[in-house]
Amino acid sequence: MIRSAAIFFLLLSAPFLRAAEFETERLPEEVGKETPFLNSDYLVARVGSGAASNDKRLPLLIFLHGAGGRGTDIERIKRNANPALSGAEKWAGEPFLLVAPQAGPPTKEVEVTWILEELDRWLGHLKETHPIDESRIYLTGVSMGGFGTWAWAAHSPEHFAAVVPIVGGLGFGGPKDITPDLDQWAENLSAIPAWCFHGAKDTVVPADRSERMIELIREKGGRQAKLTIYPEEGHGAAGRVYASEEMFRWMFAQRQGRQALVPDGWDPALAGDLVMERLVTVTAPQVKGAHDAEMAIVDGHAYVVAEVDDEQSGESAARAQIYSTLSIVDLDSLEVEAVEEIARGEQVFENTTLPKGAVFVPRIYPISKKTLRCWFASERPGERQSQTWYRDFDLETRAFAPTIHEAKLKTASGVFPMQPIHFHADAAAQGFEKPAKDFGLYLFDSFKVFDGK
Repeated sequence: MIRSAAIFFLLLSAPFLRAAEFETERLPEEVGKETPFLNSDYLVARVGSGAASNDKRLPLLIFLHGAGGRGTDIERIKRNANPALSGAEKWAGEPFLLVAPQAGPPTKEVEVTWILEELDRWLGHLKETHPIDESRIYLTGVSMGGFGTWAWAAHSPEHFAAVVPIVGGLGFGGPKDITPDLDQWAENLSAIPAWCFHGAKDTVVPADRSERMIELIREKGGRQAKLTIYPEEGHGAAGRVYASEEMFRWMFAQRQGRQALVPDGWDPALAGDLVMERLVTVTAPQVKGAHDAEMAIVDGHAYVVAEVDDEQSGESAARAQIYSTLSIVDLDSLEVEAVEEIARGEQVFENTTLPKGAVFVPRIYPISKKTLRCWFASERPGERQSQTWYRDFDLETRAFAPTIHEAKLKTASGVFPMQPIHFHADAAAQGFEKPAKDFGLYLFDSFKVFDGK
């Protein structure tokens, strides 16, 4: 099983093992006439399996180069954009497109920078000609490209799901300039997730430009504005940024239209007080310790299972007095309507007697519209194998069945009682070398749904 899983992983990962390469595309003549300060040539990298087809819309990452990249030779931009491509290819974890435009060369009359209206027109062409997921367009750039990232996102915030400006300035007049529209920029940027990076020792674009922009965005209510200052870096901080797994994982997790986790004006202290006021004690009055609770919600009621101890707090599998209960809570009134015992050590049932030991780590799941199934582990470490059992609860009569049943474990060798020794034997057959234990095999996260299964 381990070997086949490893092969499956390698098969899934194979499309990302081959380094992606940039291709050159060209704007149509009519679009080129509308964008005179952009090179009509631009770079496109299609990363990952299926990225070259039009079958699926893909995230788009746009890279804006610095002032040294201006000109008419698009090949120069490959060197500028390669670190971003390499990092994204390594950490995005999915197919995507990366594109990089080139600002035209400066002239005696015009000190060319990023012209925002032209970038809008260029992006419009990309949307028309490439399979782009328009809810996942990401923008990043370095130096003049960092400035372009701030400026373009402030000018057209509706385009972007996230922005990552690196050592960027705040004005069209060069590294030391600050736009008079900075307050409006911050207002427009406040709704966009932004992670800004700068080197504290930057002598080209002062780090306080990034600090000022993030501070203003936060003042305008931007709760998704982040800033990282590298103390020992200068204007070349981009290398560290584009090598960051954390940054790319964050970037590709952003999506337009995703609601914020908390509403505007949310008061965490007040929210905490409200939670504390509505806490419900679901255990019986004599209980001194409870642990490992889980619940199922059915028809306005919460059915909460927990392991409990009437003698002391905390938990230990060696405490034979620990037993498990089911509490029924009305979700409208928050009243506990009943507390029923699931099982305890040495309890006599119609079909068997549970051995002495802790009744540990209960779990609950609705197996039908009228039945909840409650699992638990009966444990006596050092004396016998732990065994997982289950007992059914009837929702109509609100009563447990008078019987309990052993849970089974299926391994490559067959079907066995759910005991650690059989689980260990299966693992050892696949190379697991740690010694066996007689307790500690529980159901955890067993009832979640993944891909509809």
